[in-house]
Amino acid sequence: VPRDALRTGSQSLAYLLFNEGSIARVGSNSAFQFTPGLRRYQLPDGNFRADTLFQLQQGVAAIVVPPPTDGGPGGDLIATVIETPDGQIISTTTAAMIVVVDPTTGGTTVIALTNDIVVSGLTPDEFVTLQGGQQITVTDGQLGPVQDFDLRRLYDTSALAEGLGPGQEAALRADPARVQDTFTEVRKATLEALA
Repeated sequence: VPRDALRTGSQSLAYLLFNEGSIARVGSNSAFQFTPGLRRYQLPDGNFRADTLFQLQQGVAAIVVPPPTDGGPGGDLIATVIETPDGQIISTTTAAMIVVVDPTTGGTTVIALTNDIVVSGLTPDEFVTLQGGQQITVTDGQLGPVQDFDLRRLYDTSALAEGLGPGQEAALRADPARVQDTFTEVRKATLEALA
């Protein structure tokens, strides 16, 4: 239930499927919390905003977010927000990312598997927008430089990203239908970023 936390041990991998279709693959030695999502509030311009909010306190998680659904009247903005001790990651589109939180170094690394992932430190007005194949480390709330990485190699070596890369359709066949649906939708965005 909301506010409960999932803690994984060494050599563990847990899958979480949320009501709106988002999936979190939580790696070993991680602490992940789900805060009540789809909270709605009215913005000053009259539009409504709905958020799905995740909290990763330590460890590693792959977050896979399906295409946004209609949030209601007035051109709503629907966002997925991942909070870490060092800042926030926000996406208003289909998204996939790997987030690594290391409390011993005071750092959070965000690895973008899709385009348009917004990362901020502790000051929300300072942010960067990552494209697929880019990563950034936020240390003590301060943004580091954006770095490129080999996205194709990540798909070949990471269990957290399995099913999102090219030629990985077979990896999804053993998953429940709702998980397959989310990954199938998000794979369009991950393959677009890879291209």
